Amino acid sequence: MPDGITRNEYFNTAGRWSLRWGDRVYSGLAEWRSATAQETTDGRGTGFEADPCFRGGEVPVVRDESHAALLVPVPGWSRSPRMRR
Repeated sequence: MPDGITRNEYFNTAGRWSLRWGDRVYSGLAEWRSATAQETTDGRGTGFEADPCFRGGEVPVVRDESHAALLVPVPGWSRSPRMRR
């Protein structure tokens, strides 16, 4: 069973991304997953570090679920492993 954050894609147009979780900063998905068990289900990784191929223009700033409508992938195509399943 998932417990927490699962099945998301993480991408930074400027290169590697980092994440502040509590009082720590993690340098990527593997480090964050290992330390917190977030992005796991039954001990297996569920998230991806991949370009989700959103429409052109400015990358939206998403700070909470009310901003989810800003994330609109390009229909029919993606380099994302999650979208190709």
